[in-house]
Amino acid sequence: MCNLPCVSCCVIFFIIQNFAFAKQDGESIYIQGVGRIRGFTTTSPNGVLISNFLGIPYGKPPKRFSPITDPTGDMVDFDASNQHPCFQTPSEFVPSDNMTEDCVTLSVYKPRTTDGFLPVLVKIHGGSFKRWTASVFNGDRLIDNHPMVVVSVNYRIGILGFLTLDFDEAPGNLGLLDQLTALEWIKSYIHHFRGDPNNITLYGESAGSASVAYLADSSLTKDRGLFHRVIQSSGDNCAGWTINLRALEQSKAFAINVGCDYETNLDIVNCLRGLTIETILAGYNDSSFYTAPSIQNNPLVNDAYRIVPKHPLDNDPEQTRSRVPLLIGGNRNDGTFLLSRYVEAVLKPNNHHLNVTYLRNIFLQTLLNSSHFGINDTPIGMVESIIASFLKEHRMGVNLTVMGQAVSDIYSTFYFKAPALHKAKSHALLGLKTYLYSYEYESSTHVFYEDLGGIPEILPGVTHADELNYIFKFKDLSEEEKLFSERLINTIYRFMVHGDPGAPDDKEDLNQGPWTPVTNETFGYTIINFTMRAGSHYGQTFHTV
Repeated sequence: MCNLPCVSCCVIFFIIQNFAFAKQDGESIYIQGVGRIRGFTTTSPNGVLISNFLGIPYGKPPKRFSPITDPTGDMVDFDASNQHPCFQTPSEFVPSDNMTEDCVTLSVYKPRTTDGFLPVLVKIHGGSFKRWTASVFNGDRLIDNHPMVVVSVNYRIGILGFLTLDFDEAPGNLGLLDQLTALEWIKSYIHHFRGDPNNITLYGESAGSASVAYLADSSLTKDRGLFHRVIQSSGDNCAGWTINLRALEQSKAFAINVGCDYETNLDIVNCLRGLTIETILAGYNDSSFYTAPSIQNNPLVNDAYRIVPKHPLDNDPEQTRSRVPLLIGGNRNDGTFLLSRYVEAVLKPNNHHLNVTYLRNIFLQTLLNSSHFGINDTPIGMVESIIASFLKEHRMGVNLTVMGQAVSDIYSTFYFKAPALHKAKSHALLGLKTYLYSYEYESSTHVFYEDLGGIPEILPGVTHADELNYIFKFKDLSEEEKLFSERLINTIYRFMVHGDPGAPDDKEDLNQGPWTPVTNETFGYTIINFTMRAGSHYGQTFHTV
């Protein structure tokens, strides 16, 4: 997370981000059994009136560490003008003001005037399962380009979202279960906002993308019609970083550290519920708890809560995979922020980043053996083969910056690109429409790089989350960037409507031709750039230098 010199800077940015256009009197929507929801209206740069409904509860606030069990209920007259973030470490994009534990809410954005029902885009935010918030991702830029309904979902994150005690009162994976409950709410009520309940696209980036993958690969969602398309950007549930194999052990260690050292799980969770939120968060920040979904293989846990009953790699796609079109890929240099974090945490404290001999002869072996990769030299030569394949002549680089892009390719491949290819192959084998992409548009600014932990010594390239500024409004765009944004959003819209990102439409200036789907024998992809073009095999994206 970034460390800003003053919290007020964060607050100002947050206010500008969420209220870029003056609020006007908004729509009021009545939903029987839910209540009346009063929104407000903003005007987009292109003059589109957009109705905003922020912070709508999709369930009654649940008990701490337990799933949502009660529907929203009648809200009588709900003022949908604010959405509060879940508790997390404050950052540039999520300042400390108004954080809450009762954060199972969603926001809906729609054109004020619509003819008929519109396709729905449901955004699951990323943030390593422990930060960011739904209100950062509003629908202005999307709706400004195409008529659609955008829903941005909050869910419990951090220790509040992923602690597990392996029984019904604390079954784990609450963040994913919250997302599932939100999808059920959307399916039931989105038609009141002129959204088509039979054309819902589920979209996530980074940890949000991994969340989407978990949802789309679960018996709890299969054949229920909760969504009809899936977009995964830079994240998948088959990647090792998206699962915590020691969650129960770490959860109990956390409980002991905050003073809840009891014999039974019920006593532990009751103790945790009695603590202040400040104590919970302080204990979490001081713990070694790895925030990610966990395997729920205890048959004593209710099946309705077991959204990850086994390791994702052990799933049988025939039994678990939702039969919907899939658009999946990542950014050319997704791994640069991860390499930055390793350099900052491991190399800099010992000045290894300045030691050329260490960088050439020890750094990479140590990195590949570390918990970041866990690659052992079995068979002998495995580690050296990976280094030689990715580094080539850059292995003898004179400094970390020269070596950086090649080393970051290792992160990009193992964390993002190889899992995407694996998922695309398994999806195509089911006979489902599957499309791979590599996002390669070079940004003039990298909105999230510093917040993600990026450092100047590692050049960002087309880094993680760069595409988000062209889909959601964070910073103003140049004229060229505006045109690229229109093309990117048009691609998303075509996939939402047709299940094909290259489907013909009436916007010939934005439509850059057909996309070749993945098959069980071919693994072509599309390079997303100012001018899009086809690539022959997605494996080509593993090496960028």
